[in-house]
Amino acid sequence: MNKETKKISEQDPQFDLQLKEPFSNNLYAVKNFFFKRLRIFESKLFIRNSPTWILIGFTVFLVIVQFYYLNRYLPKLPGVLPVFKGYSDLSLRLAEKEFLYLFPTITIVSIVINSLAGYKVFNRRPHTINFALIVMFSCALILTLSLAKLIASYNV
Repeated sequence: MNKETKKISEQDPQFDLQLKEPFSNNLYAVKNFFFKRLRIFESKLFIRNSPTWILIGFTVFLVIVQFYYLNRYLPKLPGVLPVFKGYSDLSLRLAEKEFLYLFPTITIVSIVINSLAGYKVFNRRPHTINFALIVMFSCALILTLSLAKLIASYNV
């Protein structure tokens, strides 16, 4: 066994080869450094896109309108409202009036999800993000109109 350990100890110097790092590794390091810095400017494309801010601004305005309707007219509404008009059974149509707070909540969640997803994916798929923002605005508009129609049906 002593002979084997001596052979291994004699082979230890082979690990000290003093190889130099290839020059291409330095180039890749510089390239990665600059690409990380350029990602900051790529995210600014989402921030500078005016249709994005127009759609987000209109959607936030619709959320404000929804909260205004709820704060002004909710105390005057009856305790149970026919929110789900698609059902034929009356007991399935009715919901408590506090359920109406779900309308602006859905709109706010859609704003947050679309803004975060748009910020991350805008450079790769700008048209898809613009379409998602249009869908977000349409959803908020439909929710606002249905809330206004529901409130107007009670003449309050």
